[in-house]
Amino acid sequence: MSEEDFVPNDAERFLQVLLDNMSEPIFFKDADSHFTRANTAFASLVGLADPSAIAGRTDADFFSLAKAQEFLADERHLLTTGEVLITKPEAHLGADGQTYWLITSKAPVLGRDGQITGLVGIVRDVTELHRVEEDLRQTEERHHDLLAEARRQAQELALFDEVRTALAHELELHELFRTVVDAIARAFGYTLVSLYMLEDDVLVLQHQVGYHQVAERIAVTEGVSGRVIRTGKAVLLEDVQTEPAFIGAIPGILSEICVPLQDVGRVVGTLNVESRDGVRLTNSDLHLMVALSEHVNVAIGRARLYTEVRQREARFGSLIRNALDLITILDADGTIRFESPAIHRTLGYQPEELLGLNAFDLVHPEDLSATYAALVAALNDPALTPTVEFRFRHRNGSWRWLEARGTNLLADPAVGGLVINSRDVTERKESAGKLWHQAHHDALTGLPNRVLFLDRLKEALSKPTPSSVAVLFLDLDDFKVFNDSLGHEYGDSLLVAAAERLSSTLRERDLLARFGGDEFTILLEQTSDASDAILLADRLHSVLAAPFALNEHTLTVSTSVGIVLGSPALMTTTDLLRAADVALYRAKAERKGGTAVFDAACDSWAFEQLNRETALRTALDLGELRLHYQPLVDLATDSLVGVEALVRWQHPSAGLLLPHTFIRLAEETGLTMQIGAWVLREACRQAMAWHELFPKSGIVGMSVNVSPSQVRHPDFVDQVVRTLRETGFPPERLTLEITERGLIQNAKAADHSVAALQALGVQLAIDDFGVEQAGISYLRRWALDKLKVDRTMVAVLDRDERTRAIVAAVVGLAQTLGMAVTGEGIETAEQLKRLREMGCNSGQGYFIAAPMPASELVDYMGRKTSVSNER
Repeated sequence: MSEEDFVPNDAERFLQVLLDNMSEPIFFKDADSHFTRANTAFASLVGLADPSAIAGRTDADFFSLAKAQEFLADERHLLTTGEVLITKPEAHLGADGQTYWLITSKAPVLGRDGQITGLVGIVRDVTELHRVEEDLRQTEERHHDLLAEARRQAQELALFDEVRTALAHELELHELFRTVVDAIARAFGYTLVSLYMLEDDVLVLQHQVGYHQVAERIAVTEGVSGRVIRTGKAVLLEDVQTEPAFIGAIPGILSEICVPLQDVGRVVGTLNVESRDGVRLTNSDLHLMVALSEHVNVAIGRARLYTEVRQREARFGSLIRNALDLITILDADGTIRFESPAIHRTLGYQPEELLGLNAFDLVHPEDLSATYAALVAALNDPALTPTVEFRFRHRNGSWRWLEARGTNLLADPAVGGLVINSRDVTERKESAGKLWHQAHHDALTGLPNRVLFLDRLKEALSKPTPSSVAVLFLDLDDFKVFNDSLGHEYGDSLLVAAAERLSSTLRERDLLARFGGDEFTILLEQTSDASDAILLADRLHSVLAAPFALNEHTLTVSTSVGIVLGSPALMTTTDLLRAADVALYRAKAERKGGTAVFDAACDSWAFEQLNRETALRTALDLGELRLHYQPLVDLATDSLVGVEALVRWQHPSAGLLLPHTFIRLAEETGLTMQIGAWVLREACRQAMAWHELFPKSGIVGMSVNVSPSQVRHPDFVDQVVRTLRETGFPPERLTLEITERGLIQNAKAADHSVAALQALGVQLAIDDFGVEQAGISYLRRWALDKLKVDRTMVAVLDRDERTRAIVAAVVGLAQTLGMAVTGEGIETAEQLKRLREMGCNSGQGYFIAAPMPASELVDYMGRKTSVSNER
């Protein structure tokens, strides 16, 4: 059955629904000019609430007798000759009391025998177009009066007549522009005329007369035309030599007029006239061009409206002829009774090819059950409109994904079938597949990521034999050292190369994933004991043993491996991974490059250590870190010169922990950069907050401790710069305290950091001086700003003469080198006295003030009214 043969059971209702959904008024008449049908829009136009009430009526029921007789005469001619009739715009008083201008198109309706049986009419509202034309008429009349008074009446009238004629008959802008420019040049004798339209901030030439060389494109930032576009005002240059912005297309130009062309108040182009050979343009010429531009403006607006009308009509016609979705009507058994033309564009079939076929014969076998279930659901409950996605065979044999929604209209006599609206979602499905891959795979190595590994592990544990699962947890020994020293680019290259080697050792059914950083996990299934996992670990050690060549660097890398086997006590992904992590921790503790199998009896200590690591990793996120501040005072004046920020950990169960209980753990777990960044940012922020409370006292100096790993990290200096910029803290008020040991162990990295930080204006102090034997020799290497005498030496000043002599010598040496000296750990009056006698600049310790929270330091600062700058 063809599409033409398919007629809905209730054709009358089907047609009426279609008509009522059209926005334009439509009516039908029989051969006697009696109305037979109309849509809701036409019924509303003639004042009827019900379209069906129009049947049997004539124009005399709605219009004057003269108008009705005029309509009848025209329709007699149409019904006799079959010629299509299009009326001129006519005024019509609407039901809302407004006057509308309408155009009616009438066409014959043919019966099956080809004879005229009546007519169909479509009414179009052209009120806006009529208004524009009325505006044009009024504008023309106004300018006609002005031109009648001009000295050049004959020439101007001839020009306007030619232009108006063009505007009245030409709707295509390109041809309109050509006509206008030619008419201006011909009728008035201007030798150089051009017209430009604005396109993306560039004026583009539309037509010109008289130029053998002309600018095709002019930027709106250039020339007289650019100025007119920017200001919207016409320009007359009686002598172009007086205008610096003038762009001479050809030599000898004397004068120029440039007027803007506008559409709905927006400048869209320019009309230009230039003269030479001694002819000077005047205000009369300017007034003429301005008047002409207004005509062109109206034409531009009319052409735009015409274009919009044509686009709307074309769009409406396209919607009628072509639905975006596939529309299919099925019988209850899936037989195709109707297929919309869009099937050809989407799936390559002509509609008639599919009629009579069963739709399920073209559905992908893997999608049949879901598709059939949706059909059954719609059959069982007509109120449901189930949606299903499935693959449907293209005519070329490929498969396309369709998203379909079914509506049960079997009981509707106008349809009598299941209506399936489908659309091609192949690209979306393919994109979703790519997104799934990206979400489940590591972007650097291409390996499965943590998410996919956990999904597969969970799936393996849900099988009947979960104890046959083994997990290997491994990381690259000393990877952080390689990454920090060589840079992230080399670190990434090492991870990619290592991943390729690891992959080469696995069976097809094994799963290798990058778990994060330099950590990898492997899932083994169907493993009876630890021997398979241990053999695999040996292969992993072996394959990574060969040196890695990374550009100019050759690296030798080892890996530590932790193994855990599934057991009744370890039946969740969390339990297994935690146990594997514990085994890895023990393997690294015993020796790098080793393997350890989890043993619950032996690994309890590792569990405890791992718990501490985990707690520290989350302390930052949970806001458990705190800063206490210990005042530093000038030993000569007892005034406050700064504070030292000291980190504390407010542990949820252990209470407030001092740094010595967790800083080493932070170093081992690579958290010092994160913790150090937080300490620096919070300390600078707090100092600025104090400054708001005590603005007259100046910004308090802030001392922050820096760990050895921060000194050697390549991003450390950038981190300091970002913190100072974000908090607004002045660099000269910041002192970074680096331990004597940290400088000595990281001397090469310290060279760069010290130079860069001092260039910023940051103060640098060597902390705990006197602990290392080689400390004095390094004072020559770095021109540091401050030196802090270690508390162990300060503690015995009141009873050890040798120590007093050493400290006095250190103070003298430091001050000779231009360094300020701070004594730390002052706990008695005698120690304070000795340091003062030695000329020590400042001091800190429990005798002066204990470290305290920021809130308590506010009271302390209130008592210390003098805050001086310390160099």
